[in-house]
Amino acid sequence: MIARHGGGWLAWRDRRAVARIIGLALPAAARDVRYVRWQASRDLAYYEAVIRFSCSKEAYLEFIRARDMTPFSVTGPNLYLPTSWEAAPDMQPLPWWTPAPDTPPDAASAAVGSDGSIVAKWESGHTYVMVTDTGHRTGP
Repeated sequence: MIARHGGGWLAWRDRRAVARIIGLALPAAARDVRYVRWQASRDLAYYEAVIRFSCSKEAYLEFIRARDMTPFSVTGPNLYLPTSWEAAPDMQPLPWWTPAPDTPPDAASAAVGSDGSIVAKWESGHTYVMVTDTGHRTGP
């Protein structure tokens, strides 16, 4: 099952869908929001998502702070970074998903639930975000 960005007059729905995926409203400055959310089956909680939106580097840095993500320059190699920045094979081809394969120092990561992850980086005016969520949550 794949959910994709609608664009055009449905752009407000894209922002809401992305906010649910990342657990935070997009920065007000975010434009040209695109996403794909892939889930093998409605019976499984597991999903993967790739998200791209245009914004300034300052808006990106505020986004990773607000989402409580830790920059790669602080953590160094960890469970989530570096990554290949490739969308899952079931999502491809995505002509708008064009991040370079490198993981810059200001790329950032965080856990999602107990076994999932979110990674992000800013490149050439775009923020690229990848989310993997197992559907498992940590206790209160």
